[in-house]
Amino acid sequence: QATKGTCPLCGGTVVAKKSKKGRNFFGCEKYPDCNFMTWNTPIEEKCPKCESSLFKKGGRTGMILCEKPECGYERKL
Repeated sequence: QATKGTCPLCGGTVVAKKSKKGRNFFGCEKYPDCNFMTWNTPIEEKCPKCESSLFKKGGRTGMILCEKPECGYERKL
């Protein structure tokens, strides 16, 4: 299932998937050519530093972050 996020590695669409244990995760539609994967949920908002899609980190942390390796942008919710 496609999301509104784009892959921070190759620019493909981020899709929702399920692990073997039934846990939700997100990965690039271009797998296996691109191996991007995250447990964090993509959001519509773009990164103010690099224009890549931002992701919401689950749990108690309440963080919004950019998953592009060279960027490092993050903020509290």
